[in-house]
Parts: sequence; C-alpha cells; structure tokens
Amino acid sequence: MNTTLTTVLYTSKTLSNGTHPLMLRLTKNRRIKYISLHISLDAKFWDFDTNFPKTNCPNQQLICQNMLEYESENNGKILVKEINEQVFAPPMIVAEQRERIKAADFADEPIMGCMVCLFLK
Repeated sequence: MNTTLTTVLYTSKTLSNGTHPLMLRLTKNRRIKYISLHISLDAKFWDFDTNFPKTNCPNQQLICQNMLEYESENNGKILVKEINEQVFAPPMIVAEQRERIKAADFADEPIMGCMVCLFLK
C-alpha cells in the first residue's frame, strides 16, 4: 500500500503556553502514527489548507526548513524500505526516529531570539 507523510499542526494537544506541536503524520494501510518535530506554534500562524506556516509567522523560513528536513529524511527511509520490499509498519519508522532524536543533543544548537517554542519529551 501507499505510505504518506505530511506535516500537521496537532491541535488535539494544547501545550501549557497555548501553542500546539508540529507533528509528522505517517499513514500506511489506514494506520496513523505521529512523530514530533519538537517545534510548537500558535494556530493563528498555521495555514491548515497548505499545512505550512503562514507568511506572518515568526521564523517561518526556519520552521519550513526543519519541516522539509524531517520529511525528506523520513521519506528516504520509507522509500528504501519500499524498494527493498521490506515489510514495515508506521511504529517501526517512529521507533527509528526516536532513537535518532535521543542521539541528538539539542543543547548544542540554541536558536537565539526564536519565538518558536522548542520542547523535548
């Protein structure tokens, strides 16, 4: 079956500061899994039709860059698994992504003056 990967503003969860997290939505065989991008933003800065930040969003280019980076990385993983005809489910991709996030050290890359709230689980 076809596997899709899209970035969405996860409005089902509201953080304590009133923002919503950005998530990658991975869908295969009607099974959905979400991968956190560790970025949150207010719903007024999100265009729900295009699933991209609006032009008036602070740090729009930085957010778009991070979104596209995560999407291309995960699309590559999915494509390799499909080419090799490996059987996989969305939870497997999510587990691989979590291991990569644990290995990364976000403390080394602060974003100064950024209005976007970065959060870690």
